Amino acid sequence: MKPYSCVSTQPGDQLWELWCSIPALIDPQHHHEWATKPQPDDGKFWKGLILYQDSLPIGRLGLYRPVDFSLDGQACGMVGHYACVNNPRGASYLLGAATQMFHELGWNRWIGPMDGSTWDAYRFRLENRPITCLGEQQHPTYFANHFQQAGCEVMAEYVTSKSYEFPCDPNWRETQARFERRGIRFRTMDMDRYEEELRGVFPLCKAGFRNNYVYTDISESHFLSKYLPLRKFLKAEWIFLAEDEGELVGLMFAYPNLPHIHPKSVVAKTVVRAPGRKYAGIGRVLANLLHHHMQETAMEELVHAFMILDGNGQALSHRYFGELYQRYHLYGFGFPQSTPKRASFPTLESLMHG
Repeated sequence: MKPYSCVSTQPGDQLWELWCSIPALIDPQHHHEWATKPQPDDGKFWKGLILYQDSLPIGRLGLYRPVDFSLDGQACGMVGHYACVNNPRGASYLLGAATQMFHELGWNRWIGPMDGSTWDAYRFRLENRPITCLGEQQHPTYFANHFQQAGCEVMAEYVTSKSYEFPCDPNWRETQARFERRGIRFRTMDMDRYEEELRGVFPLCKAGFRNNYVYTDISESHFLSKYLPLRKFLKAEWIFLAEDEGELVGLMFAYPNLPHIHPKSVVAKTVVRAPGRKYAGIGRVLANLLHHHMQETAMEELVHAFMILDGNGQALSHRYFGELYQRYHLYGFGFPQSTPKRASFPTLESLMHG
């Protein structure tokens, strides 16, 4: 048996460029669709690890030690930027090295894959099927097996589904009118003011997601660096906003699918509303606005991307979300068996009905 070893590196070190190049060595065809690097201003990234078999680099990962993140009141690390050849023994050695480095900090648990936050790349896809939409990572599906074989537990499960019918609730226009009488304005995004619109979306998302499972804050500059480049993929007609006296209080973020995937498909990525009973039901109006526009424009497919399942494995109703297409897992290591595997993370359906 050939020996394994791990070496740590950081941005600017001699080995950093090697760490960055490993995904291309592992997956020359698709690495550009899933390989990621730490954000330069992240502040949470700690170290990268390179896995060698003898003198050959065969894997890597990145370690995060976010000081503003904990689970059950205990510090929790993050393992992200994962890439490895299909060598379960080597992968277990690499993940074991990550665990040991966290232990040296006094941290006994970590979650992954997660590139520092849920705003960034996280979770592994499980089914070896064609990608469904922009934003889905086409990494090798054996990555998930590596985490499972190394003793990790599933902390949360997510799904992407496809629907081909877009029903509207019978009384949704009445609900919309009731909000409008209270001063709520519904509109689409102004793409001529795209950056300004994003600056309004950012605090809404922070407030709406703050209690989500494994949530951590990011800076506005980090948020803008992620979403400003997406402008070329977006169209105003698919991004619906709710506004109360100039403040955004609801968002349905959808976009046209990539033409080579499906020219008559739309991806529903995010629905969020401001906290409080005053805005209960806005998600439902926004969802109906989307469905109504799907009907008007004769679209054929709606992709519901990356929805988290609840604790009983239920998030989908056939009426709204159609047929399951892809599953994803987020893993954890070092958690007691009694640890809840998800908590207070609203599903898309719950937001539509709340």
